Amino acid sequence: SGSLPEQWSALLNLERVRLGRNRLSQSLPPAWSALSRLRLFHAWDNRLSGPLPAAWSVLSAMTSLDLMVRG
Repeated sequence: SGSLPEQWSALLNLERVRLGRNRLSQSLPPAWSALSRLRLFHAWDNRLSGPLPAAWSVLSAMTSLDLMVRG
């Protein structure tokens, strides 16, 4: 449980993040827009709130994004 750490934006080689069912809350960090190699971000069945940060529009390597609440 908790929030997604903004500090992960320093992990510039990060390509995949799988955090389904972790009781994460708050919003997605805009600072993660620095993760230019991020291809996959799965955080389904969490308690995230707010819109997808506009800053994430630069994540051109992203091919899979899953934020669905599956109930």
